[in-house]
Amino acid sequence: MKRTMLTTIFVFTLLAGLAPASAFAFHFEGAGARIGYVDPEDSDGGLALGGHLEFESEGSQWHVRPNVYWWNGEPLSGVNLNLDAFYHFGPQSRTVPYLGAGLGLDMVDVDGPADEDSNPAVNLFGGVQFPASERATLFLEGRFVASDVSQMGVFFGFTAR
Repeated sequence: MKRTMLTTIFVFTLLAGLAPASAFAFHFEGAGARIGYVDPEDSDGGLALGGHLEFESEGSQWHVRPNVYWWNGEPLSGVNLNLDAFYHFGPQSRTVPYLGAGLGLDMVDVDGPADEDSNPAVNLFGGVQFPASERATLFLEGRFVASDVSQMGVFFGFTAR
């Protein structure tokens, strides 16, 4: 599982860094981390840790946020690799709500690394962004992941700009 997670993070970061900004009319805005609680179906909930990159469409309130997070429940654990887009309802200099959706790859360990199951996922999420400074934004987010092992989660995180 550890090797899968490290490989996933490496490939994800490499692809995001190599993509030209003009290809999707989004520019790099920042990077951040998250901590939370994930409750997968048919399992107990547990700790979740992850990171993200953030890209913003110039002159709009649309963002693309590739992200990865690891979660640990009992007896299940997993890694979610996601490409999410969201819209925030106001300027980032104020506290604003946001809504988003995305696609992902949900890698779940049922009984250890030998029994890993990977499935496509659809993400639906919403939250509130709080400006912490001119260079950082905090967020509180609720997330639903529809996959073979669907999950509900609550996250707190930050994006440094």
